[in-house]
Amino acid sequence: EFFRGNTLIGQSTSAPFSFTYTLQPGDTPSVDFSAQARDNGGNLGTSNVISFGTLAPTVTLVRSPATATITSSQTLTFTATAASNNGNGIARVEFFKGATKLGEDSSAPFEQPYTVTGADDPGFSIMAKAVDNAGITATASLQVPVNISSGDAVPPTVALDAVASPVTNGALELAAAAADNVGVAKVEFRVNGVFQGERTAPVSGKYRLPVDVSLLNGLTTFEARAFDAAGNSTASTQAATVNIVATLLVGPADQLAHETTSCAPSMATAADGMPFVAHVVRDPTTGASDARVSRRVGTIWQSLGNANDSSTSRLKEFECPTIAMAAGDVPYVAFVLQQGRTGGGEIRQVVRRLNGVTWETTREIQATNPTDRIQVAADNAGRPIIVWSAILFGSDHRLNVERFDGTGWVLLAGGFGSLGGQGVGDYRFTVRPDGEIVVATFSGIGGGGQSVAAFRVNDNGASALGDATTRVIDQNGGGNDTLAVVDVAANATEIVVAYRKASGSQFSQTRVVRFNEGLTRWDLAGSEADQLVPGRDVALAFQGGTLVQVAASVSAENNGPPTEARRWDGTRWSAFTSLQPVESRLVRAVVRQDTLSIVYLQRFAPTVGVARLNVP
Repeated sequence: EFFRGNTLIGQSTSAPFSFTYTLQPGDTPSVDFSAQARDNGGNLGTSNVISFGTLAPTVTLVRSPATATITSSQTLTFTATAASNNGNGIARVEFFKGATKLGEDSSAPFEQPYTVTGADDPGFSIMAKAVDNAGITATASLQVPVNISSGDAVPPTVALDAVASPVTNGALELAAAAADNVGVAKVEFRVNGVFQGERTAPVSGKYRLPVDVSLLNGLTTFEARAFDAAGNSTASTQAATVNIVATLLVGPADQLAHETTSCAPSMATAADGMPFVAHVVRDPTTGASDARVSRRVGTIWQSLGNANDSSTSRLKEFECPTIAMAAGDVPYVAFVLQQGRTGGGEIRQVVRRLNGVTWETTREIQATNPTDRIQVAADNAGRPIIVWSAILFGSDHRLNVERFDGTGWVLLAGGFGSLGGQGVGDYRFTVRPDGEIVVATFSGIGGGGQSVAAFRVNDNGASALGDATTRVIDQNGGGNDTLAVVDVAANATEIVVAYRKASGSQFSQTRVVRFNEGLTRWDLAGSEADQLVPGRDVALAFQGGTLVQVAASVSAENNGPPTEARRWDGTRWSAFTSLQPVESRLVRAVVRQDTLSIVYLQRFAPTVGVARLNVP
């Protein structure tokens, strides 16, 4: 039984024994409560008495500045002084403009800012509500007279300079002339309605802001909006067609070294679009190769150090590191490591990630043969995936696929990759949007012959793409005939493989084939005339739903044509840009957030270039 003073106010017959009481007007300045327990034998027990203070807190409200009438747009600070009258303490003070809550403050001084504009004419009321720790409240109000329109009702004038159409350079400066009868406070700039920045002072008579439109294509709206101190504003817009196919982010002058021509540099991009590149540098004293990682910061390269310990190990000769960006923009690098700086030491396949400023090992595999390899990529969830080769049957290589699931590496498939009973040579792999892995392989088929095939890997293991008669993409009888895997790309609906084929003394040909899921067979993408002769290194990628092929400018046989990008229109390839002055030997592509970037080895110098492409 529960009592208010000596008055029974309620009872409870089951645990937990509780009762809710609503304070009454006569309960000030305090009220006493007690409880009495009665057992089945009629025996009584009485609790202690608790006294509850019920006086409301006190609260006052002021503003700064305390100008009688606000005549210009400005930020006011409202300050409440609140105190408890019953020892409960103040929990918070809430601030309201009319019925709209502006915010709250839980520690003294209890303050709330508010910016007054012409929309607040002719005035408004601010209320401060003090709440003590018992939930008892008190309020104070303040009226704020506003007469901004009579102070300055004249908006500024602004004129945005015309933007020459089409825009073909991603770096664009917007310039606007602005004036006001009192003074211009600022000019804001927007592109397609998206705020880009503001300027508060003119340069050479105009308000200027550089903007990056390299990721835009099509009709684009540019806006400059001028504001005066009273909050009045005027906008000026211009429209132009943006048609930027390629933006050269890193050119020959940047001199990021990649001191090998046996394999391409590798790249991953961060969430902000900036590239991270894994490349090869050589020790000028010992000649040993190191797996260097560098990232682009603004307009310069920043070294993240060597992924291998350059005091005790080296990158295995003729092998290049690959890089992938895991969740949280953490780079993972995979490479073949050789102990010692002069060669001849133990060989291991290694995966390392950057932890702050330190490279730490997450996977290390004892190589079974000097030709063992390892590559890394990441799925859409940011989980690193590695494909590595090892001798599993006699002297033949097979492939293994593992995925890092946060705490360790999980084997998805092992011992696959050959359809002809011989070992796997080179390979390339990619990850589809649903996490399925597609691996394109080059392997022997006996009698000196060679074959190209592709496999899909998921949580159920690995399986060849195609049926018993179509799963071999191409093959030859060996001798002077050669095959080589160049690249593989896949999206939710398509799988595409590029490979190089040479017959006898003829120039090689780079061929692109697409997997026909319905017919479980491989079809040539385009006609024979669409294939690249002489064979060149190419990078395949999907930007959105469009298949893109970027072909390097140098082939194995001759210098070849310049670097060019081609798109697949469903029946044939059509070139949409020649990346002048890019002249490349080896090229790789990466897509993140639907942005396509390429990394390439310069043609005439052992340096890296990076470009960003928009597919029209």
